Amino acid sequence: MKHQTMQEARKVAGMEAGLPVIAAIVLTAALLAVTGAAYGQSLDQWLRQDTAERAARAAERQAAAAEAQADAARRERIERCFERGERERCIAMMTPFEQNSFTSYEGARQAGRALGELLSGAPSAQEEKRRADSVVLLRTLHPDYEQILADPAFRRWVNDSPARQELLSKAHTQFDVSAANTLFGAWKQLRITQ
Repeated sequence: MKHQTMQEARKVAGMEAGLPVIAAIVLTAALLAVTGAAYGQSLDQWLRQDTAERAARAAERQAAAAEAQADAARRERIERCFERGERERCIAMMTPFEQNSFTSYEGARQAGRALGELLSGAPSAQEEKRRADSVVLLRTLHPDYEQILADPAFRRWVNDSPARQELLSKAHTQFDVSAANTLFGAWKQLRITQ
């Protein structure tokens, strides 16, 4: 409403009609005093309120700039964290939106790797036999290994330690039954003690 009154005051004062600036200012001030009085507000009160509103907007801009600077510093810390190889710690520092985007990116990257492996050719017969032998031995040692792998608590436990991640990776990619046995044995022992 103030802005509308200001525009009306400028029109009436002749600012748009080309009257001299001083006359326009005097008329604007007089009209503001009259309209302010009509709204129960003096020119001084209006000026104080306008100054306070401008100061509040300036403070909001400063807060937004400080927030943007803090966010840039946080993103830089996350980037350095990834460079050090601390994946889980880095993800914990991300916002939910960033985590979702990162998960999508990781999924696409893994799909790309799988496609590359698929295009590079099927696994050799020796590799297939080694894999099948490993699965048979693993089923013998840990008949419940599929349920363990499906357990979200197990996945969180593995993700909490780079050593456990390495063991799971070896078991999965190199068919290392010893690594799988160590990992599943430790998990079962932990479950028994809890």
